[in-house]
Amino acid sequence: MTNSIFETIRCNLTRVYIFYIPTSRWELVQDTIYKDTVPKELLDTVVFLDKEQKTTADVSKFQKFHFAEKGLIFDETMFMLLDAKETLSAAQFDHLFKKYWEHLDSFTFIAQWMHENIHTCFVAPEESIVSLFALQRQCFVKHHELMVQKYGQPEGNSWMDDWRNKIHTKVTVPVSLPDFQKKETKTLPVPKAKQPVKKKQELISDEEVDALLLETVFHVTL
Repeated sequence: MTNSIFETIRCNLTRVYIFYIPTSRWELVQDTIYKDTVPKELLDTVVFLDKEQKTTADVSKFQKFHFAEKGLIFDETMFMLLDAKETLSAAQFDHLFKKYWEHLDSFTFIAQWMHENIHTCFVAPEESIVSLFALQRQCFVKHHELMVQKYGQPEGNSWMDDWRNKIHTKVTVPVSLPDFQKKETKTLPVPKAKQPVKKKQELISDEEVDALLLETVFHVTL
């Protein structure tokens, strides 16, 4: 039962999740519990996992409303932990929460790092994508703080503390997002300036017509 609960709440962390791994950080990821979880071909690419954890790099599917769902997913985690605290022994719940905390603490730090460093890792990223990383950071920080308020902060996450120091010491060279991730900017045709319509020049004025009639018909010269 404990394992089943843990698998569900751990998966909740990456249900509705946006991320990227710069090439410069690849080796650091291989030193963590997340080794080999992301294929190399997705390096330097912004990737989105939907509610069913299906992966896409299509920016048209990155929508803000998904992160309203993220809040509901974290609520689901909270309710599962509340139920577990009532049904499991103190030792079992303590073990469950410490296992979950290790992942939550890691993902919260990563969410903050990705938001803070996106302009360092990518050249001129779309602001719509940047805003999604900001929303994700808020979701994780809020959930992280709620867990501390409710259950306290477990001691010890040594690999994460060590990794925090490593990830901040390496220099990242910004790269351009893949072409398929760049939103197409439609170039609107420049409207042609309307050519002024030339008025047809009048061959003879009304006054001239009157004068001509008087002269030719009535032999009156004006």
